[in-house]
Formats: sequence, structure tokens, C-alpha cells
Amino acid sequence: MKNGKIKFKGSFGEFFWKSLLLIIASPFTLGISWLYWLFWMMKFFARNSRVVLDDRSGGTQEFDGGTF
Repeated sequence: MKNGKIKFKGSFGEFFWKSLLLIIASPFTLGISWLYWLFWMMKFFARNSRVVLDDRSGGTQEFDGGTF
């Protein structure tokens, strides 16, 4: 059995400022950019998350978010 946890390497400040910019830009694009904001938010968390699996032999395996 493997125990796992998720590590996050992003910062709240980075997420906050980029998210704020995209939300502010949304009304000026007739509401179309909120779809991009949803895509960007999922991509941000996927890229900055890392799944670390510990197995019984003491080894670890890491899987990162990959590239988009």
C-alpha cells in the first residue's frame, strides 16, 4: 500500500494577482475571459501540485502536473 500526499509549490500572492487581473479584464471582453480564467486556474493548480507517493520500502515517487 502506498501513502501519498500533495505538495503545492505555488504562492498565494502569485495566484491572487493573476486571478485579479483576469477577473478585472473579464467585463472588457464581454465576459468571454472568465472561461479562460477557469482554464488558467485549473492549469495553475495542476502545474504547481506534486503528488508524492511513499511505498513500504522507504522509496518515494513524485509526479508533477506536467505541461500544458
